[in-house]
Amino acid sequence: MGLPLIVTGRRAPKALARLQKAPPGPAIIRDWIDYARIFPHLSGIVHHGGMATTHAALVHGIPQVVVPHAGDQYPQAARVTQARVGYGIRAKDFSMENAPQILADILWDPEFRENARAMAEDFRALGGPGRAAEAVMKMKI
Repeated sequence: MGLPLIVTGRRAPKALARLQKAPPGPAIIRDWIDYARIFPHLSGIVHHGGMATTHAALVHGIPQVVVPHAGDQYPQAARVTQARVGYGIRAKDFSMENAPQILADILWDPEFRENARAMAEDFRALGGPGRAAEAVMKMKI
């Protein structure tokens, strides 16, 4: 296991500055990351449930905890839970006190890792964006 990676997003410069000034322990803190470069090295992820982050975790076979805050993040959290590739947890139910146990579950329970890896393999078997583009181009609209 390595260091936690905290990504604030570029729209939260004050949060980034606060975390850089007083980190919650040893961590790497960034405003942005390249999913394709970083995700292959992650053991697990806690995130807000945006479609891009959820999809990237699925494609890379990473167990995840989704803590939704708005919009389509709630159904994403429900689907992650239903697929048994992680947990969807309401923001009010996720705290610093229970985070270690929740993270231990997704990191050490072999079912979550196996399900996440199997889903990633299923995605790879579908052929990726190239195959999707070909299918769209063949559609008669």
